[in-house]
Amino acid sequence: GDFLQKAIEALAGLQVSRIPLIWGNTCIFMLPLSHAKDLSALRYTSMMGLAIIGLVFMYIVADCLGQWENSSANLKANAMRLNMGIFRTIACCTSAFQAHYNAPRIFK
Repeated sequence: GDFLQKAIEALAGLQVSRIPLIWGNTCIFMLPLSHAKDLSALRYTSMMGLAIIGLVFMYIVADCLGQWENSSANLKANAMRLNMGIFRTIACCTSAFQAHYNAPRIFK
């Protein structure tokens, strides 16, 4: 709900509260998927999702290297700073990776 809420606000300029977004996402996407007997048709979109995750990572690394003066200053100032943001990022990245059908199992 958090990402979708911010994305709708940024892309469409609409202020939508979190509760209707969660209910809409659940009814439109999650319920039909949870009742499907075979999810193998999603393997192609899953491969595409994994490719997009890789492309986003490469874009971030290229942007960091392309602006190395600013990046190195930010890295020196914030490399060892631990706050709740890093834990949110790790949770978001692991759940995004694990949501794909073709992803190897990390947690058993």
